[in-house]
Amino acid sequence: MKKLSITIVLGLTLMVSHWATAERLSLEDEATSRITISLSILPFISIDTVADMSFDISRRDIDASYNEFFCVKGNSSTRYSLLTYGSSSDQNSFSLTNRTGEDLRYSVSYRGNRNGNRYDLLTPGKPSPVYSVLPGNDACDGRPNFNIKFLAADLEAAESGLYSGALTLVVAPL
Repeated sequence: MKKLSITIVLGLTLMVSHWATAERLSLEDEATSRITISLSILPFISIDTVADMSFDISRRDIDASYNEFFCVKGNSSTRYSLLTYGSSSDQNSFSLTNRTGEDLRYSVSYRGNRNGNRYDLLTPGKPSPVYSVLPGNDACDGRPNFNIKFLAADLEAAESGLYSGALTLVVAPL
């Protein structure tokens, strides 16, 4: 019987030793992990009140200028610039084309500072100056800030008829 009791005591001693070793490892040898969190707050921009334009020009001896309202809203800290593209093949100016292929040039200007009166002349494919957006919960003031102008010299040289084309405005958040 002595042999049996020694075996049992030895078995208990090994189990207690194993538990003590496992407890010591979990307390002394901590494992650490690091998680990196990235948050990207994207600029929000919306464009209000964009519509097609039609003009009837009866007097060719004076410049014809048309003002429209164009409202850019978004996050209060967002800034933006405008890129403009015309439908003509001439990348240096904007123009409309009639059915015989004759071009009629025009210029595009934008007033991005809603408190100012200065318009910036826009060039096809080139970014405008940088402007601040109107905060998204503010109402647009309704003041014209987008201008299209036809010079009298170009109007006098143009044939009578319908001229058409497209003007693409890209609002690029910065």
